[in-house]
Amino acid sequence: MYNDGTGLASAGTRGTVVLLAVTAAVLAAALLSAVFSARNYRSAPAYDRAFGMKSPVLLLPYVIVGAAAVVAAVLHWLESRGAASAVDGCFAVLAALSGLSVIVSSFSAYTTKRGLLSLASVIPAVFFCFWLVLVYKQHDTNPQLIEYVFMCLSPAALSLSFYYTAGYAYGKEAPGKLIFSHVLAVYFSFLTLADDWSRSEKLLLLALTCAALLNLYLFVRNMTRKADSDRKARQ
Repeated sequence: MYNDGTGLASAGTRGTVVLLAVTAAVLAAALLSAVFSARNYRSAPAYDRAFGMKSPVLLLPYVIVGAAAVVAAVLHWLESRGAASAVDGCFAVLAALSGLSVIVSSFSAYTTKRGLLSLASVIPAVFFCFWLVLVYKQHDTNPQLIEYVFMCLSPAALSLSFYYTAGYAYGKEAPGKLIFSHVLAVYFSFLTLADDWSRSEKLLLLALTCAALLNLYLFVRNMTRKADSDRKARQ
């Protein structure tokens, strides 16, 4: 299935062809959605309006996935307790803080009170950058690129998605990039859940991917058509 010289999947393999075709379709769909949304819809520059929720019921899934991320961080520390290093400690702390930041950011969006939003919103992006480096260092000697490429793409896309989400806490709008990065993050993350992660890593990845999916849902729901906004402005 793999070329021993390049480490890439052999051409013509049915599984490879299907995977590449699906990935290409998702990339095209994400790009088209991002371009269409950026051209026809407008997002609010404020975090509480871009990701705002009118019902406290929507806070519950954020609390659940945030708590799941904290639990996953604790499990990761316990799994590596016998031979824990400073890197494991940093990973566990950043993972737990990322889970807490999901909860803090959701409450900020609901209550419209900034509080710790500026700090909390950037933590997941930093964490996934850190995780990406760890994944690459763990597999950089493996010549079979296809075995870990999606394991790298997942934290990379999640880091971008949370980065563009955090931008709204600082008044930086990027609706097209946010939608594009979120769609890819969700796709790559769910795809790579079948890879060789530990149980705590799978739980952590699933929890924070669900947080990104919730962010995407609220963001798209809160967007307004540019034509409607312009019509109201002229009245």
